[in-house]
Amino acid sequence: GDHALWPPEKAHMYFHRYKNNRDWEENNTIGFYSHGEWIRKAEKQSDYGGRIGDAEEAILRMLGNLVRKNPTLKLRIFPHPRELKPDKRDEMHAHYAKCIGHEAFEVFTQPGGTSQHFAKAEIAIAAFSTILYERLYSGYKTLIGNMFIFEFPMNQSALNSICFKTEAELEEMLNRFGNIDADSFFALTGLVD
Repeated sequence: GDHALWPPEKAHMYFHRYKNNRDWEENNTIGFYSHGEWIRKAEKQSDYGGRIGDAEEAILRMLGNLVRKNPTLKLRIFPHPRELKPDKRDEMHAHYAKCIGHEAFEVFTQPGGTSQHFAKAEIAIAAFSTILYERLYSGYKTLIGNMFIFEFPMNQSALNSICFKTEAELEEMLNRFGNIDADSFFALTGLVD
């Protein structure tokens, strides 16, 4: 597909919202940004084979374990638009419950698209999504689960500091980056530029 531009091409649509206010609403809110790969797979529309679907399921399993271990974490799923079709709701909930391993999560369904709701997650996590770049560009804490290698549309090395492959790495990052302000996060990760 098209490589994301830097700044992201839709930045003008949401950047003004975050220019002066990059605070999240609630500490310990972990957002998972879905690529909807399980539906694409079911509808045989995936461009990526199983890789993103496998990565998404692996990340959800890790998050499920970490939430079980640390109940102060609140896991919030941000579905892809195709997952929000009314006839998919039950299937979607079942999919997430199965991957996460329990019901201690919520699915965010307010209209407006994920880029309008960055403040709803202190730290967001995804396997692959252009929303990651939009979120980083807007100054929000973001981690990438790249257990399967993807071609990123920007310099991979710049992102190494926010990529994890194992549950231990994810847990360590959540501990290190949780409850610190965005400026500290961008300084610690070397992503200031």
